[in-house]
Amino acid sequence: MSSKPYLNGIRVAAGTYHTIRITYDGYMQRPFYAFGTSGPGSVPYKAVVWYAPELGRVVQFNASFVSRYERVNETLELVEHRFE
Repeated sequence: MSSKPYLNGIRVAAGTYHTIRITYDGYMQRPFYAFGTSGPGSVPYKAVVWYAPELGRVVQFNASFVSRYERVNETLELVEHRFE
């Protein structure tokens, strides 16, 4: 058994990196969804993060949720990196 984490290759605008893929599944609190009730409502939320150990940072982040009021599907991507 290897002690190294499983690495995925990913290409973003800043280059190609070996990354660790981390997924999140949970719920996001949305205060206006529970209008007229005693508290905020929540909606299912999914996110995927690609973390590049060689850079010590996230190189891509995808998040999404869908409800009857709104739909969000966003991606953040590293476009440039330099060591200073």
